[in-house]
Amino acid sequence: MSLRAIGRREDPVSSGTAAQDAGTATGDTAEPTPSRALTERLVQRASLVLERRTNRRSVLESAALVGSALATGGFGFILRPGTAYASVCGDGASCSSGWTAFCCTVHGSNTCPPYSFAAGWWKIDSSPFCNGSARYIVDCNATCPTQCRCYCASGTCDQRRVCCNQFRYGQCNTQIACAGPVVCRVALCTPPWVWSSRCTTTSRTDNRTVTHNAPCLPAAPPPPQEDELFKPQNQPTAHISAAHSGLLWDLPWQGKQGDPVLTYPSDGGIDQRWRIVSHSTGEVSFLTLNGTLALEVPGNNAFLGAGLHVSAINWSAAQRFRFEQVEPHERHIVHSASGLRLDVRGAGGSGAAVQLWEPVAVKNQIFRFVPTV
Repeated sequence: MSLRAIGRREDPVSSGTAAQDAGTATGDTAEPTPSRALTERLVQRASLVLERRTNRRSVLESAALVGSALATGGFGFILRPGTAYASVCGDGASCSSGWTAFCCTVHGSNTCPPYSFAAGWWKIDSSPFCNGSARYIVDCNATCPTQCRCYCASGTCDQRRVCCNQFRYGQCNTQIACAGPVVCRVALCTPPWVWSSRCTTTSRTDNRTVTHNAPCLPAAPPPPQEDELFKPQNQPTAHISAAHSGLLWDLPWQGKQGDPVLTYPSDGGIDQRWRIVSHSTGEVSFLTLNGTLALEVPGNNAFLGAGLHVSAINWSAAQRFRFEQVEPHERHIVHSASGLRLDVRGAGGSGAAVQLWEPVAVKNQIFRFVPTV
C-alpha cells in the first residue's frame, strides 16, 4: 500500500480567533540553577567521551547536538532511550507517524520550495523554540499540476513525509484555487501575517506538535529586550504615529470632550502628545497631556469602523487597550473588550480618523511610539 493511500490528515483544532500572541521571556540569571549546572556538566562529559573517538570538529558538532537535545528535551533526553538526534526532532519524527517533514530537511532552507506555496498555518502556544512565545508552522502545498512525489525524508531524524498529505488550511494565498499535497513545513517565531502579507490572521492551534523540530531549523531567537518606553512604571509621554504614513494622533480642536482622534502632520502642539498609563491587568489607557481626558471607544459600542474620541477619564472598558509588539517601537493596539484593532481609516491621509477594525495584515494597524519630554 502506498504512503499516499494511508496518508493522515494533519488537522489542528481551530481557535476561532486571530492569533496575536505576544510573549516575553526573561533572560538567564547570573548564577546557574542546579538544573542548568547539571546540563552544562552533562554536555561537557558527553564531549569528552566523544573526543576519545572522533576528531575535534566532530566533537564540537556532537557537543552542540547534545546541548540542543538537552535544551529542548531536558531530562527526557537523559532518561529515555534514544539518541540526541531523536530528541532534537521531537515526537512524531518517523515517516509512519503521518506528519510532514520540515522544508529545511527537504531543500535546505526554512522556506517553501519553488514548486510550492504557503497555503495555511497553525500555532503552538508557549513554544521552547521561540523563548516561550507562540511558534507558527506554515504548510507549503504543492502547486498544480503537482511536481513532487510522495516519499519519506531521510538523512536526519526528521524522517517525516514529503508531498503525501492532501490537506489545505486555507489562511494563505486564498487567490490560488488549486493546491496539491503538503510538501513540507516552515517553522517561524514571527506571525505568518507579518512573515507574508498573503497570510491572514485566522488562527488554528495544535499544541500536540510542541516538540516537532529538525536539526536544520534555526535556533531560538534571543529573548526580546524590554522597551524602556513601555515599562509600566514609567507612564511615558509619546507621539503616536501611523507607521505607514508618519502622521500623528491629533486632537485638532484643542482636545475637548467628545473630540475625534484624527491623524495630522507634526505641528509641535500639546494635542499631539499622549500619556500612556498601565493598569495591573496589563492593559493601558491613553490620556491627553493635561490628564483630564482619555482615548475611548464611544459608549464601548465596538463595531467595524467605529471612530475613537476622547472623554472624561473613568478607566472603564471603553478606555482600556492592550499592546501587541511588532517591532521595538511599534505596536498593534487592541481594544480589550472587543478584540478589534485600532486602525487608520481609508488611505490614511491628513485628517484620517482612528477607528476600530478587524485584525488584518496591513500597515494601517501598526503604530509607532516616539518618546517626548
